[in-house]
Amino acid sequence: MDNETRTVLEHIANGMDAGFAHVHSRMDAGFADVYARMDAGFAHVHSRMDAGFAAVYARMDAGFVHSNQRMDALHTELRDGFTSVDERLNSLERDVNLLRAEGKNHTAVITDLTDRVASLEKRVDSMSDDMRQRFRLVIERIAGLEQTTR
Repeated sequence: MDNETRTVLEHIANGMDAGFAHVHSRMDAGFADVYARMDAGFAHVHSRMDAGFAAVYARMDAGFVHSNQRMDALHTELRDGFTSVDERLNSLERDVNLLRAEGKNHTAVITDLTDRVASLEKRVDSMSDDMRQRFRLVIERIAGLEQTTR
């Protein structure tokens, strides 16, 4: 490449470098302005968000206080209900224990009656055997008397 072409290309390159430097400096200035406006916008958004969050937090705190009061009331109601159920359960346990005691007494009476019935059955069976034996003897005597009278 000859010197003249080289000089022209260097001149073009220097002009391009100067143009890029100028564009770069203008872009830096433009971006600095954009960044400044963005920072101001973000600051404004942050302040509005902080105010909004403060309001939300205040409503949430009020809601939590109300929820805690309702939970305390429900807890008291449940505790009172369980106390009532416990008292009723204790009363039922006493009634069941009384029924069991009476049941044991009834079991003893039934056992005694069963023993008496068994004893009566034995006596009736024994009397039945005795009566059969006596009837046989009577029938045999009648039969013997009939034979002797003929």
